[in-house]
Amino acid sequence: MTLEIIRTTKLEGHLKVGEETVKVMVAEFDANGRAHRNEWINNDELYNANRKEMRKQERAFQNKVFEIEDEILASLPAADESAED
Repeated sequence: MTLEIIRTTKLEGHLKVGEETVKVMVAEFDANGRAHRNEWINNDELYNANRKEMRKQERAFQNKVFEIEDEILASLPAADESAED
């Protein structure tokens, strides 16, 4: 029997209108800095009614995902500079 321990980093974004969570965005990063993303909308009506602000916040979340990817890649022993786009 063996124990395999895998370290990951997880980022969650909850877009809310008042106290209601309208959309959830999740990015989980593996040890190589790759982000695996998932998202879902809990309330289509509130999302559509507030889509301009929702999209602004989605971009902010995506920028944070890029930031964390870059941090992980920079911490790797032989970070591949060609991966920067």
